Amino acid sequence: MNDDLRFYENDYFDGETFTFFYVEGVNYDDNEIVLTVSNLGRLFQRTFYLFTEKHGRRYFEYGAEYSKIYLDEFNKTYGRAL
Repeated sequence: MNDDLRFYENDYFDGETFTFFYVEGVNYDDNEIVLTVSNLGRLFQRTFYLFTEKHGRRYFEYGAEYSKIYLDEFNKTYGRAL
């Protein structure tokens, strides 16, 4: 498990609610990312498969519409805890 993105976070708005993603770890060898997801007041941990575009951008798909959430859009958190 690679910790280079550990403690990074991102949010996603699906048109109705915000979903927050918190990186727990990334496994580039198996193309997986482990996230804590906060949605509508619920927290759960989930492993997502990572995809790579032609230009090298990595992302995972989320939601009913399989929206692309790009890893390079995650930000480092400072002093924030779940």
